[in-house]
Amino acid sequence: MPPAPPARPRRPRTLGVIALSLAAVAAALAPAVVVVGGYILGGIGAHVDLTAMGTAGERLDPETLPAAARTLVEQSSVWLAIGNGGWMLSAIAALVLGVIAIATRRGRAWGVVAVILVPISYVVVQLAFPLGLAGGTAPYV
Repeated sequence: MPPAPPARPRRPRTLGVIALSLAAVAAALAPAVVVVGGYILGGIGAHVDLTAMGTAGERLDPETLPAAARTLVEQSSVWLAIGNGGWMLSAIAALVLGVIAIATRRGRAWGVVAVILVPISYVVVQLAFPLGLAGGTAPYV
């Protein structure tokens, strides 16, 4: 019987863990920031009669908004840009590092979880804005 081939030394799992950490940021932190942006934008209901607009089928003209409402729109835009941009950067990095971790066997299981978590985090981020917007407009409807 021939001798068994020598066992490969175990490679560190660091790359897979980093990929999973970035995917967790994309799945948890980015949606939280987007919810805040939606909630701030929902505060526009204090300056505009949303119920009357909904029944009349009117569209909101940004030029007719008071200065306080424009400020809310600007603040909301900043929060949404940070949330969506942060998601994009962390998701792309998690995806790339996860694939590399899987291919090079450096934290393969962690890399697989990261690659699976990235598309799920996309759905979570897309649902976060309407939830925040609904929460922000609720007191004014």
